[in-house]
This record gives sequence, C-alpha cells and structure tokens, in this order.
Amino acid sequence: MHNIEKVLCIKREHIPASYLHECTAQPLTEHTLRAWLGNCPFEFRSRNIVEADSAYKQIIPYVLVFNELKQLLIHSRQGGESRLHGLWSLGVGGHVNHEDAVEPSLFTCILHGTQRECREEISATCENFQLLGIINEEKTAVGKTHLGIVFKICLPTCSVKKTQELANSRFISLTDCDKFRFELWSELALLLLSQSDIC
Repeated sequence: MHNIEKVLCIKREHIPASYLHECTAQPLTEHTLRAWLGNCPFEFRSRNIVEADSAYKQIIPYVLVFNELKQLLIHSRQGGESRLHGLWSLGVGGHVNHEDAVEPSLFTCILHGTQRECREEISATCENFQLLGIINEEKTAVGKTHLGIVFKICLPTCSVKKTQELANSRFISLTDCDKFRFELWSELALLLLSQSDIC
C-alpha cells in the first residue's frame, strides 16, 4: 500500500480575512507572520482529500530564485499539478509535509519544507530566505485550496541545477517577464516583488 502524503493545512476560519481576498498579494514582515502562525491551529491532512476541500488551505512555500546578475529563475509547469501545465512559473516550492515538522514552531516547520523543496527542485541548499508576503487567489480550483507564502533568495547560477521538473527552466531579466504567460500566483508574486529590493 502506498504511503499517503500528509500536507500542512490551516482551516479558513483561522486565516486572517485580509489574506483570503479573491486576488491577494499582501506584503508581510517575518514578525507579523510569526505572530500569526505562533497562535494558529494547524493540521497535517491527506493531500488527496484536501485538494478538493476548500474549508482548508494547504500552505505552500513559493520561492523566487535570483542569480548574481539579478535575473529571475522561471520554469514551465510540468510537475505533479496537471491543472497548471502549459503555464510558466516564478515559484520553486510545494507542500509542507509531516516529515518537515521536526520542531514545534509552525514557522520553522514551513522553513524546513521550503528548504527541502529547494533541494528537490533545484538541487540547492538554501538558508537565507527573505520573506515577501502572502499570495492567494480564489478564481481557480487550485487557488481555492492553497495559500502561498512567498520568499526570495539569491544564489549563484552555478548552484542551481536543472532537475526533471525544472528541465525547461531559465534565468530571465525582470523586464522580459511580460513575454511569458504566467500562472496567476506568479503574477501575484511579481506584485509583491515590485514592493521590495530584488536582492
């Protein structure tokens, strides 16, 4: 019998209403995020169940990766989420799993999941994440069951390896972003990015 993936979820009723607007790109400080998560009930639930249950939001670390030239890593969607195939993404990341909960702090649990996803997707060891904020959208079936926590990190190009999921990845300048058809989360992440320093 296959192991059932258990992913980090938070009930909508425990999420601030301002994070749940139809299209949200809300800047947050680490202090603000830690304060919310420090008092927030959470669960690890079977992914195959919560993917269709909008009473819960699955928490997704979404990392924007820059290189030393201040170029942004993008990739075409071809991973496990078939509903996003054919679109381009700025985000590296994915679900936080039960195995990431090595400490009681929910924020630390999310950081562990973020680090693991970076190791899996770009074969890079990442430590110095900078929080940008939260993204959310309620327009699509995917969006209704996921909440994104957006980070950015700057890495040397040589340390970013192309894995199978990111086989079509490349670094581009921010001025070239309008040449690509991005998933909605990427468009929202760009809004957050516009309010911060690139690196």
